[in-house]
Amino acid sequence: MEPLALEDLIVAFAKLPGIGRKTAQRLALYVVKRPREEAELLAKALIAAKDQIEHCATCYNFTQKGEPLCEVCRDTRRDQQFLCVVAEASDV
Repeated sequence: MEPLALEDLIVAFAKLPGIGRKTAQRLALYVVKRPREEAELLAKALIAAKDQIEHCATCYNFTQKGEPLCEVCRDTRRDQQFLCVVAEASDV
């Protein structure tokens, strides 16, 4: 039986796409074995991403909070009459 905090971490990782229970367990054990500072960096990076990333007002790609347009839409060399449609932001 896993300690409750470890089980909670495994369950949280397993909610990520493409991560099954075994991989989630490996990730959780890795995090627990690393120094606290590394876990804090990971936690801060997750929170910062949630707090500082928004969607572009034009194409819904990711952009920095406070920037209404993403890097692609801000590019003055780009022909604004064309829009590339992709399924996921990672496909840009």
